[in-house]
This record gives sequence, structure tokens and C-alpha cells, in this order.
Amino acid sequence: WLGDSLIWREHPPFHGNMIKRVSKHPKGFLFDTGLCCHLLHIHGRRALESHPIVGNLFETAIRIEFEAVIGAALLPARCYHWRTPYGIEVDIVVEHEGGLYAFECKWSTSVGKDDLRGLRGFRNRYGKAVALCAVIVPYGRPMLLEEGIYQIPWFVRT
Repeated sequence: WLGDSLIWREHPPFHGNMIKRVSKHPKGFLFDTGLCCHLLHIHGRRALESHPIVGNLFETAIRIEFEAVIGAALLPARCYHWRTPYGIEVDIVVEHEGGLYAFECKWSTSVGKDDLRGLRGFRNRYGKAVALCAVIVPYGRPMLLEEGIYQIPWFVRT
């Protein structure tokens, strides 16, 4: 019933094989991050920033924004997630006009090499079809983290 009420959303798994897309499990999330905070008794910015679920809420907020932009621009694009049987994953994969755009969402302004493991694995698996790999962080400056992987701040501090 949560799906029917539009409060629950699911992103299907991405796989190059269409049959495997159907057989793998979607990644679900509550659409309203404010409701999530209320249900978890998170009241105020300080409480949110120190809460262990802040990274998940940040990822959810980014997912919601991606869906909004895709919908508002009427783009022929779709959001997915990607995960290997070994636990390597990419939070958001956007498929648009034959190109793949892979994003990790990290509630941190310092991105380590281990944080890029999923993006590297995705790029190695799908090769030239991958148009962009990036880590979305809450604040900071856009930068190249390593060849072919960028950092994109959600809010730019000057």
C-alpha cells in the first residue's frame, strides 16, 4: 500500500541482461525524507547531521532530486541501482539514450579510494557505455578524484 500511496519508491536493479533486471531485487526508499526524520525523532539540523542514518537520507534526497529533474525535463531516462553478488554497489545508475551515468552518494567531504570501488567496478563492467562516474557529496568543490571519476558537490561552497 505504500507504493500505491506514492510514499514508497523503488529503483530496479541495473543489469546489461534484461532478464536479470527482472529477476534481481529493487532498492526501495521512503519518498519523504522529512517524514523519515519525524518517524525517527530527528528534530533539527544538529540531530540530523549526527544521526547514523544521515547518509541514507542524503542518498534518498539525491534519488528524489534525480527523479524530479528527469520527470520535469521529460527525459527518456530511468534510475536504477547496481550491485554485484560480492556486495560492490553503485547507489544510482541513470540510463539515458544509450549512456550510463553512475553516482555514489557520500555524506562526507573527504572521499577515500575505497569509496570509489563501486564506480570502478561498474565502469570496468560496462566500459564505453559509461558516460560519467561521480561521487555526490554534500559540500565542497567539483574535482577529478581519479581518471574518469569526479566529485560533484550538491551545494557549492565558495
